[in-house]
Amino acid sequence: MIAVSTLPLAAAPARAERWRAEAEAGLEWDSNVYRVEVDPDAPGGTMAVAAPVGRAGARVEGAGDRDGWGRYAINAGLQARVVGADERGEDVAATSLDARWDRALGARRARAGVRVSVADAAALLAEGARTYTLAAADALLVLRGDGDGRFAVTAGARDFTYKPDADFDWRGAAVGARYVTTVWRRAGEPADLAALADLGDLADLGLAGDDTEATIDLALAWRLEQRGYRGVAFTNGCAPGEPVAPACFVPTSERRADLHHVAAVEATYTGDVVASGSYQLTVNDSSSYGQSLVRHRLAASATLELPGALYATGGVTLQLDQYLDPLLLARDVVSQTFTSIDDENRSAIALRVSRRLGRGLAAEARWAFTADSLSGDDLAFRRHVVHAGLTWASDE
Repeated sequence: MIAVSTLPLAAAPARAERWRAEAEAGLEWDSNVYRVEVDPDAPGGTMAVAAPVGRAGARVEGAGDRDGWGRYAINAGLQARVVGADERGEDVAATSLDARWDRALGARRARAGVRVSVADAAALLAEGARTYTLAAADALLVLRGDGDGRFAVTAGARDFTYKPDADFDWRGAAVGARYVTTVWRRAGEPADLAALADLGDLADLGLAGDDTEATIDLALAWRLEQRGYRGVAFTNGCAPGEPVAPACFVPTSERRADLHHVAAVEATYTGDVVASGSYQLTVNDSSSYGQSLVRHRLAASATLELPGALYATGGVTLQLDQYLDPLLLARDVVSQTFTSIDDENRSAIALRVSRRLGRGLAAEARWAFTADSLSGDDLAFRRHVVHAGLTWASDE
């Protein structure tokens, strides 16, 4: 499912301690392994390169409740990809760690706690084009109403390092809020939720172990990041009315500063299938000429069981970028989220089919097509990725 926010829900009922491990390995074919944008009108210009890719990863997550101390949740992962091409800049290992602790505030229906996370993408054999480190720390407060509503607010700090170019390093304060409620419920026998979606996500929604047949949940989210960059801001040095060219970008003596706003709404249906739809609005207000944008992102996904003990997940993302200045600098880092080594921030369609083989093992096939973000650009981006591999989970 498409997540609309990284804010924790943290209002699920307390559970006994549990741990879960996952692993995956496979091979894939990537039609644009260097993720280049192509000018179709330029003869002899940059061409997309196709190559085979090897991928492997593992994840461990745990959660529990310590009497008198509160609840905790830990999620750690490692993912690596190695490209079978001449240039090695796309060989990347991504590691992540997310830890949360919260406890009840007296007898009230409120919990307070902290959350820290670190994500790092490191080049394996050569300097990577998309390597970075993002660290976050937040204090959180979660309020639960008499019904199904849960409201969470966070306040903290972010520190981002963009390894290929230190001018794009930034740090600053961050605040956010998220509200989740069940707007519809149909009584019935417990659904096999574990077969349809990740247990951790469903538990956060308060659905795991529920005796309902189907639910619709609504989530509203907002966050604001104040980003102070290491690099300086640019201004337009061309005369009014003059066509904008790269020479118009003139550095100033002031550091670049951005206000990064994200607002989102998501609806999730959980029953015989799990389906979700979301809309996300991103506004990046920058003091540097060429870096401000408005981004609209629509996403939908569904997971269902097929004949032959197959499970299929399909998703589509439609993105529209509106750049507020005529020309862009450093297109690959404008408003990036940097959540995985595959994040494109573009329109995409994806399909995944899996079949359990027993003892936690499953075979999986994936296909994804990613295209440019409908920004009206002269450059075109196209990328197909086809993957086949095996997955393992300790609780299946």
